[in-house]
Amino acid sequence: MVKFLALILAIMALFGPVRAGEVRAKVTLSKGTILTLDNIVVGEGDTEAASMAGLYFGKQVTRTIYAGTGLSLTMVREPDLVRRNEIVLISYRLGSLTITNQGRALGAGSKNMRIKVITDGSRKVLSVRVIAAGEVAITR
Repeated sequence: MVKFLALILAIMALFGPVRAGEVRAKVTLSKGTILTLDNIVVGEGDTEAASMAGLYFGKQVTRTIYAGTGLSLTMVREPDLVRRNEIVLISYRLGSLTITNQGRALGAGSKNMRIKVITDGSRKVLSVRVIAAGEVAITR
């Protein structure tokens, strides 16, 4: 009976009212989920938490977050613009000269992240910077 009451109290603490200045997961969020109004909750009338929630919208979850867990900025990052194994456009610019080729991403990355790609033709592995969705650039 004591264990049952302890379990009930733990569940009430987890799913209880959201404290001031706190942003929580409304549902269980798996790694890679993009945060929206549908999956986070803030305290009613809490302007501090509402402004904090703005920092989370559109971000990507870096690990599984269970329903009721308070969010921190270390749990989210900018969303991936390139996914692993995605076909990407590789570009190299030098002055007015631009060379482009297709390749396959060997890892995922968000804007300005460095990832590795393999070119379709020569099968060379290049280290590139993500510049847009499906686009990477060779930088010196």
